[in-house]
Amino acid sequence: MAVGLERSDEYAHHLGTPGFERHEFSFYDSVAHLGGYHRLLVTDLEASQRVVSVATCFFLPDGTVADAIEERTAAPQEEPWLGGPDIVRPLEAVAFESRGRLEVSDGPHAIARPEPGESLWQEYHMALELQATSPAYLDLERWSPAGCGSYEQVTTAEGGIRIANTYWEISAPAIRSHDWGPGSERDASLSLNGAIGNNFVFATHLDTSHEVAGFVWDGTVLHPLAHAAVRTDWSAAPRRPHNIRLSLVAGATTWELSGQLRALLATPAKPGGAEMDHLDGLVRWSIEGGRVGHGTAHYDHRVLAI
Repeated sequence: MAVGLERSDEYAHHLGTPGFERHEFSFYDSVAHLGGYHRLLVTDLEASQRVVSVATCFFLPDGTVADAIEERTAAPQEEPWLGGPDIVRPLEAVAFESRGRLEVSDGPHAIARPEPGESLWQEYHMALELQATSPAYLDLERWSPAGCGSYEQVTTAEGGIRIANTYWEISAPAIRSHDWGPGSERDASLSLNGAIGNNFVFATHLDTSHEVAGFVWDGTVLHPLAHAAVRTDWSAAPRRPHNIRLSLVAGATTWELSGQLRALLATPAKPGGAEMDHLDGLVRWSIEGGRVGHGTAHYDHRVLAI
């Protein structure tokens, strides 16, 4: 087991005030042509106030986007994992189940809205179990100061997703992450991940100071990244990413990838506002040798403001 990581870290932590805890996973099934992510964020603002946010997004086979944002307040002593994982076997298997209503877009670009028109809603049910296929990767920078933690893991997602009357069986590589600590949520400015087959899975996170975290999993060995470089081509107005060039370095090995954004979900800083807080997209990745795969991209407001 990785140094600093305990099986008990899979479960909810006692947060400070302020404090946060986040569970997230993303996947893409190349047979169903369906991908997406599920993101739970618990924030304790003060001793008597907890905010639980759940964001679910699916990039559908026809190129459209289905998403839902739920937020509620709760007492800090309340169980925080509404929409979060059921720990089947710590660090080996977790299960996510979520149901509710999604807004389905009419094209590949969508804007997240907490309360769209009634006619835009579709009922959904997701039930997936994520079984570990790699050791946990620890972002050691996020294990300081005391009370902080962060890890990621390559898994296989098994189960199913139903939207309205359509059901997809899912069996696909997935990347899950879990981090927590005092203060506010510590998010990377730019996060990219993807899977090209089962023997090339990667995740990388960069911030505005160009600090890099992440790994490449080759099906046998987890390679921590020493360096990553990203170049994104943007549209002018509205500012949206189109193409990505990504270079990953671990030890003496360099991987060069190119990505195309196939679908995009934009989340406004304020409901109905023009300024975006973050963008999430489905990326089609290609690597030398002609191999292709898919993954997700997350650009936050610090990148969008550049």
